[in-house]
Amino acid sequence: VRLLLQKLLPVSREYGQVKFVLEGVATFVESQMKMSKYKVDGPDEEVITKFWMLTSLMAFENIGVSHLVDDIKFLSCADCEVGPLGWHNINDRTRYYIAAERVRYSE
Repeated sequence: VRLLLQKLLPVSREYGQVKFVLEGVATFVESQMKMSKYKVDGPDEEVITKFWMLTSLMAFENIGVSHLVDDIKFLSCADCEVGPLGWHNINDRTRYYIAAERVRYSE
């Protein structure tokens, strides 16, 4: 199912808004990844299963990439460094994932 998005925004931004993805470039998928703590009062790690997938790093509007951990690079907001928002396996250069529950959506 291809879903149209206007904007993806980081959940914890208290100032301003950052656009991550333009309309029509992400596909909703189910996958599984254990990701580290995102909220101060949240669990140290959690398993995320719902993601927006993009097929190119260049499809993002504003994304940062972490150092390599095993074969995984985690994605964050390039503006404020909030994250991890998603992940990318370096062995597959066609799949970049943003956790659906770690962003909010604008109208």
